[in-house]
Amino acid sequence: MPDTPSRYSPRLKPLLREIEGYYRAHDDEAVERLLTQAISLAPHRLDLRLALGSRYVQSAEIERALACYQEALRLSPGDVDSLTYQAHWWRFLGKNSESEASLARLETLRPERAAELRRLWEIIDADAEQEVTLDIPAGRPGVEAIVVLGYKLQADASLHPILLTRLLKALRLHHRFPAASLVLSGGVPQAGKVEATAMREWFLAQGVEEGRLFEEGYARDVVENLVYVRDILDGLAAKEVVVVTSAIDVRRARVVGEVVAWSRGSAWKIGVVAAEIGSSPLAQDAGAGNVKIYRDSLRATGLPMLRSYPELVEL
Repeated sequence: MPDTPSRYSPRLKPLLREIEGYYRAHDDEAVERLLTQAISLAPHRLDLRLALGSRYVQSAEIERALACYQEALRLSPGDVDSLTYQAHWWRFLGKNSESEASLARLETLRPERAAELRRLWEIIDADAEQEVTLDIPAGRPGVEAIVVLGYKLQADASLHPILLTRLLKALRLHHRFPAASLVLSGGVPQAGKVEATAMREWFLAQGVEEGRLFEEGYARDVVENLVYVRDILDGLAAKEVVVVTSAIDVRRARVVGEVVAWSRGSAWKIGVVAAEIGSSPLAQDAGAGNVKIYRDSLRATGLPMLRSYPELVEL
């Protein structure tokens, strides 16, 4: 049974709104402290414990995240989401026997969720065999859509050099595949402008036909980029898609893109290319199987990072 107190606390709702503010400001210490307070106010709320686990995942404190999932399962041994997170993160740590034990419990409760998790791992493992490259994978018949992932604009809403590198790469691809649509994704505002709009203006200045440009101006990260452009790509009936990003995000974008297409029933095939591969740490491939790949692949299936409805929700 949950620990006391068991009475409704009116303090919880404003506390969750406060947590959201700190979450948006990337203040991990405040989020952790306030989520712990929220759990003390409503110890029966599994969503709060899972949110705290996600907080630890954000900073790659996976053992602490697993402790949150274990506590949730102590309170509710058959909670499907807690078992999903537990199996996934045990596997990330290489604790395969523990992961399989959690997965076996999951299979008895929700066999389709267990099958989805195994498919997710197959995608991650298969991607680990691929290289990060500057060119489209061999064997692609052509490109019908070029997706450019945004990068936060500078304070005056001008293009960051990293974003400009992506745009130049996308422009070269557009010259190679002039019939392809350009889908521009990025919704972090700076000086009243989002990345997608700034990218569209840049392409227009380069002489790209306006009818080829499609803005997705809501996404704040790689997962949202690919979830939100999915609707545009499906509307365009695009089957052959190439995504342009920085080398450090190629693997993550490939996995997330494939998971989005698979889990949401889209028919497009995704390839991801690096704008450049340089010596800067910001330009380096993060490596196969890193924590962001495991985190964001799970988010791409629809399992949220934060889930305390309706006050605190984050895909």
